[in-house]
Amino acid sequence: MRIRAFALGVVLVALFSVPAWSQEEDFGRPGWFVGGGLNFAVEEFDVDQVENFSGERVDVSNSIGFEARGGYRLNRWVAFEGNWQYYSGFDIEDRFGNEVLNLSAFSFFANAKGYPLDGRFQPYGLFGMGVQRAEVTDDFGFNIDASDAVFAVKVGGGIDVYFTEHLLGYFDVNYLIGTSDMNFGGPADVGTNMVPMSWGVQWRF
Repeated sequence: MRIRAFALGVVLVALFSVPAWSQEEDFGRPGWFVGGGLNFAVEEFDVDQVENFSGERVDVSNSIGFEARGGYRLNRWVAFEGNWQYYSGFDIEDRFGNEVLNLSAFSFFANAKGYPLDGRFQPYGLFGMGVQRAEVTDDFGFNIDASDAVFAVKVGGGIDVYFTEHLLGYFDVNYLIGTSDMNFGGPADVGTNMVPMSWGVQWRF
């Protein structure tokens, strides 16, 4: 009899604790968040004008960098955030592999994110509008040191993975599209589209 009563008590505790645990682990709740991490940007630059002007083939390397983000989760479906990213350097090389120019850049976007799920694993779609700024420098004797900025849009998606109710990891991939080419005060324009991949951690308040 005591064993049956004990077993019944265990079952009742488990049944009543499941709703409480589910209520406590509210991953889709409204609230503020901040975070940051690293990024890797795959270049999609349009350097046709540079090649036509110089008469030489030009290669551009990809870039690593870092980022910060913060915003507000409006409800279980929608969040808004500001996202700042820095790309440490796209090396622009001649056909012999010599670096002739270096392009570093940063961007700031206001993003809207949509979440179809609100559990521990939350994929999301993303759309953002913002500004992309880049600076070109060289150590090859061209005496180029100029910067330019353009408006840009970003589309993509990713996933949030919750370790606890407050701490999560994220990964996303986006296509960043400049609304116009950059000139840097030179004779040829450069299109600076890219595909940034980001990963990091966030804290939900």
